[in-house]
Amino acid sequence: MSYVLGLVGSKRRNGNCDILVRSVLAACREAGMASEIIYLDELQLNVCRGCLACAFKGRCRQQDDMKDLLEKLLQAKGLVVAAPTYLFSPSGIIKTVIDRALMLSPFLEQLDATRPAVTISVAGNQLWNPLGIEFLNQLAFAYGFTVRNYLEAYAPGPGEAILNDSYLEQTKLLAQHLVEPLLPRRQAETNQCPVCFSRSFSFSGEKRVKCSMCLTEGRLNLEGILEFPAENLQDNFWTPEHRQEHLKQWIFKTRERFLNRHQEIKAKMARFSL
Repeated sequence: MSYVLGLVGSKRRNGNCDILVRSVLAACREAGMASEIIYLDELQLNVCRGCLACAFKGRCRQQDDMKDLLEKLLQAKGLVVAAPTYLFSPSGIIKTVIDRALMLSPFLEQLDATRPAVTISVAGNQLWNPLGIEFLNQLAFAYGFTVRNYLEAYAPGPGEAILNDSYLEQTKLLAQHLVEPLLPRRQAETNQCPVCFSRSFSFSGEKRVKCSMCLTEGRLNLEGILEFPAENLQDNFWTPEHRQEHLKQWIFKTRERFLNRHQEIKAKMARFSL
């Protein structure tokens, strides 16, 4: 049976993230979809070692719960992920999971990147939350989903979001985006990346910009508004094709270069031994 997977990146049970994810999953079940919720803080998730064993050997060397989480992420037909922002971006465990996404390398060729995802960023106020949705959406894309909608909820007190009827209504819409494949995807706002909904960009001169989260390229028009040519939208980092190319043309090729220089590295490193 296909199911929707909910990930909660908060340690607080019955807090805002927990409540809003459960509200989405409840609406999914009403629509006939099975669901499962995972509290990331209950898992043993180590930080990535950067050893690239997952890319070269097809499996991570670390013995933790990431392998089981990856299996659930591959099996899920939809994803909802929520996390609180305490200082400008989501809780650290979200970045830990993002960093382990190279474990997806052996599965890129059969990956269905059309699977829907929705994200929920919770913070005390908007001023302190410039990168909440950006990183949550990056997690969804990194594990082979396409973000179709998102919610930014501002509720400083534990569980306070449940008092806002608008948030609860919006969770029903999020659920629709998970269970109704023909429902149109949310439209990006002005000066927002049309691929991943990021509002963070780097400028590369001559009025050219690049999305900091998916590398989609755009430009500033004469009115100072960002434009993204249609042909650029298929060239973002998170397409399975781009990720396969990155794997073959960059990661695999750096291994030979490293092995050729390994003895030189060891010799120079000796001067720093304690």
